[in-house]
Amino acid sequence: MCNPLNIPQLLEEIAASFNRTNEKRYWMVRTDDGANYSTFSDDRFVALNLRDISIAHIQGLKRDYPEKKRCISQIKEYLIQKHLEGRLRLSFDPQSSGYISNMSRLAGQIYTMSFEISLDDIVLIPSHAAHEIKIGRIINADLAVDETIVNRFSIARKVEWIKTINKRKLDPCLYKALGAHQAICDISGYSEYIERNYQSYFKIDEKMHYVLTVNKENVGAANLSRYVLGILDTAQIISDHYGLGVNMDEVEFTINVNSPGKFSLISTVKGCVLAMTAATVIGGGALHYDKLEVSTNGAFKALVEGINSFLDSREDRREKQELFDRYMQSLEVQSVEDWSSEIEENEDVSLVNTVDADRFDLFGDMENH
Repeated sequence: MCNPLNIPQLLEEIAASFNRTNEKRYWMVRTDDGANYSTFSDDRFVALNLRDISIAHIQGLKRDYPEKKRCISQIKEYLIQKHLEGRLRLSFDPQSSGYISNMSRLAGQIYTMSFEISLDDIVLIPSHAAHEIKIGRIINADLAVDETIVNRFSIARKVEWIKTINKRKLDPCLYKALGAHQAICDISGYSEYIERNYQSYFKIDEKMHYVLTVNKENVGAANLSRYVLGILDTAQIISDHYGLGVNMDEVEFTINVNSPGKFSLISTVKGCVLAMTAATVIGGGALHYDKLEVSTNGAFKALVEGINSFLDSREDRREKQELFDRYMQSLEVQSVEDWSSEIEENEDVSLVNTVDADRFDLFGDMENH
C-alpha cells in the first residue's frame, strides 16, 4: 500500500507540471478551397498563397516600424509598389475602387503570419469543403526560409501536425469557426473545443479541463449524471481523507453530448487531477493516460496506484465499483486519446474496404468486356 504521506506530495508534483499558463493562440489558415491542403499537410507548413515577397524586407519593416498599424501601412506601400511595377503577381485590379482596401487586408495577413503567429500556437487547416480538418502546432519562431517552401510560398510557417479529423467527427462547437473566410483568422475563442478534439486534459487561462467522450448513440441522462457524480464524490472522499483541501463542489461541468459527444470537468489543476485519478481508478483500467504518466515521470501512475490501494480498503468498494462499471458500459465512456485512435482505425478499415470494392468493380467491368 502506498504511504499516505506520499499522496499530497504526488498531487503537488503533478499540479506543478501544469503551472505554466497557456498563452497559445489558435488560428484558422485557409488552403484556397483545398487546393493547397495536401501541400501544407505533406510538407508540414502553412502559408499565404504569395510568391516574390522578400522576407528580409518584411522583417526590416518590422524593425523600423515596430508599432503594428504603422508596420502594416508600410507593408501595404511595399506591396503596391511591387505590384504596380509588375514584380508581384496578384489578381487585384489597381483601377478598381477596392484596390487599396484589398492591399491593406493582404498587408494585415502578412503581418499576422509573420509576427503574430508564434511558436507553439495551434493552427487548423481545412480541406476542400472542410471534409477534413488538420490540427497542428507551429514549430518555428520566425518565418520559414527553406528554399523548397520559399520558392512556392514566401510567407510560411513550419508546422508539426497533431491530428486529422473528419468533419463528421468534428466538435459541433467548431462549425462556426469554419465559417470564417479570411486567409488567416484568430479563432482563440474556440480554444476549448479545439483542444478537446485531440487530448483529454489541458489548461486554458488558469483553469484545467478534463474531457471524456460518450460514445453511446442514445445517452441516458440519469446514468450520465450518476457517472459524473461518482467521479466527483470519489475525488472528494480522496481529498477529505488526505487533507488535500480540494472542494469538488466548485468543479464546473460542460456538456456537448450529441450522441456521441464529449463532456468536460473544469476546475483548478488539483481538482481536475483528482477527478482524473478518481475516474481512472474506478474505471477499472478502462481509461489510460500514458502521456501524463510519462510527462510526470510516473507521478500520475503512482498517484493512481496509491488511491487504488486506499479505495480497496473501503468496505463499499465492490458495490460502488459494480455501479460505476454499469454506468461506464451504458455510456461507452472513453478517453479522448482512445476515442481518436479507434476512429482512425475504423477509418483505415473503411478506406481499405472502399479500395477493395473499387477493385472488385474494376475487375468486374473488365470481365464483362
